[in-house]
Amino acid sequence: MPSKDHDTFILRYDVEPGMRISTAVVEALTLVDDSPIVDLPPLTDAVDPDALNTLSESSGFGRFSFIYNGYEVTIEGGETVIITRGASDADTTE
Repeated sequence: MPSKDHDTFILRYDVEPGMRISTAVVEALTLVDDSPIVDLPPLTDAVDPDALNTLSESSGFGRFSFIYNGYEVTIEGGETVIITRGASDADTTE
């Protein structure tokens, strides 16, 4: 059952070979939010895209989460983006 703060919609987005993780995050969010890229706030409002790309490309990368445009974004293994609808800044503990 969905909680009051979250609904159950989760999107798993597999990053294509050669795609930067920051690009994948924005593309995945356009699918969830049903908005064109130009309507989204800059990714830099939530995280440093260059640092995110570097971190996700490093060996041993595990999991990293942050809030972007009201969604919880989780990067797993530098290859999968998970977007959870209904997140708030207080929800992220990683």
